[in-house]
Amino acid sequence: MPKTFYEDQKVIWEITFYSDQKKKFPVDPDTIEFHLKKPDGTTDEAIPAANGEVGSGKWKAEYVLDQYGTWEWRWFTDDPRIVAQGEIWVVKDNVDD
Repeated sequence: MPKTFYEDQKVIWEITFYSDQKKKFPVDPDTIEFHLKKPDGTTDEAIPAANGEVGSGKWKAEYVLDQYGTWEWRWFTDDPRIVAQGEIWVVKDNVDD
């Protein structure tokens, strides 16, 4: 079951990239992208930012959720090639403006 958030909530995705499968050696890849697929099928990109010292491999991306439904997210790096993905559920605002 995907993690649940609320419409208009800011979400922060955090990740640590490693250069090895045993996850002993953190790495800052040359290229890092973070993509979101919204419930209406459109895609957007959040700009990843370092979340620690250079070389720590720690990165984050933040985004304000502006639609309710299932969102898909995906980290993608190059050199080394790393992919992580998943989905979250966004609940509709229950208060009329």
